[in-house]
Amino acid sequence: MRTSTLLLRNLTWYWRTNLAVLLGVATAVGVLGGALLVGDSVRSSLRDLVLARLGHADIVIVRTGFFREELAASFRPSCPIITINGVVVHEPSGRRASGVLVYGVDERFWKLQDEPGNPPRERQALLSAALARELGGKAGDAVLIRVEKPSAIPLESLHGRKEDVGKTIRLTLAEAAFHEFSLQPQQGDVRAVLVPLARLQNDLGQQGKANTILVASGQASAGEIEQTLKDRYTLEDLGLRLRILEKPHCLSLESNSALISDALAEAASTTAKSLGLGAEPVLTYLANGIRVGGREVPYSVVTALDSPPAPSEADGITLNQWTARELGAKPGDEVRLEYFTWKSDGRLHTDSARFRLAQVVPPEGAAADRDFAPEYPGITESLSLHDWDPPF
Repeated sequence: MRTSTLLLRNLTWYWRTNLAVLLGVATAVGVLGGALLVGDSVRSSLRDLVLARLGHADIVIVRTGFFREELAASFRPSCPIITINGVVVHEPSGRRASGVLVYGVDERFWKLQDEPGNPPRERQALLSAALARELGGKAGDAVLIRVEKPSAIPLESLHGRKEDVGKTIRLTLAEAAFHEFSLQPQQGDVRAVLVPLARLQNDLGQQGKANTILVASGQASAGEIEQTLKDRYTLEDLGLRLRILEKPHCLSLESNSALISDALAEAASTTAKSLGLGAEPVLTYLANGIRVGGREVPYSVVTALDSPPAPSEADGITLNQWTARELGAKPGDEVRLEYFTWKSDGRLHTDSARFRLAQVVPPEGAAADRDFAPEYPGITESLSLHDWDPPF
């Protein structure tokens, strides 16, 4: 018997089973095809909605911190704005809305987006339609807008200040219409409030600064805009500063957030080498205490270096003469450092590390160099611990 004959007889004999399998496969293909079509339709609808809410902005440049407002002038047409989350309270009724997008805008935003009427002036605010319905606000009503105050030390970091982190702004609702604008890709209603850029800059202590640039690219490609950004931004726009250290005849690259990322440190080191300069990474931290046996010295600055007076041993530590005398320590003794770390549960925990005292040095030269610690607002200019007003 030939194979084709055997196959035909098999299909004929088990026609009920084969028909059920065929119908099952057809149903599955139909369901999957329908799901793909629905998914593409939803994705396309969401994309169209997001683009519509962006208005004439084709490219959005955002930074977690703030950069110079003038950076937006590198792109035409464009406008700088401030984007921040906040809580809005309708003062007459006491109604409150949280998770509201607060946008600081001016005439440049109005011109870029081709909005009707005028932007909010001085002490005015404009609510999106959905937010106005939620709060029941109308022109002339007073609203309180509470936003997080920016800090040199991020709030979520180890050193972020956890008290008095908000700023409340009192504004009056103006009667004006504007197109729904949102930088968040969402299908729900836009809950946003527009406030004057200059007023928000002043209340946040960020005069002349913005954290978002809207660009109507026109004929320019994303690559061209990216290259323009690289050519025009400065260290200040990245939250960095170069400090001239006259005594050791060098430059100190420091960050407003106290710590420099590994990628940035690598870029700085590569740039220094290309200029024929040496580069040395420095990490300075505040220890809660230094202990030897039962004796302790509280609140000390500890610096990690790759050069003397740092010891060459991995578990070694160097103390100056004053600290060693207070602790009664001598080379070979075990030294324990206690310090704060930030854990995933959102709390500060005290950790410790043990070292072997490698050497005791006099407080002079590199062992007494204050410039190993970056400038901390509220600390560097203080003459004593009692005068500290740190941002953490």
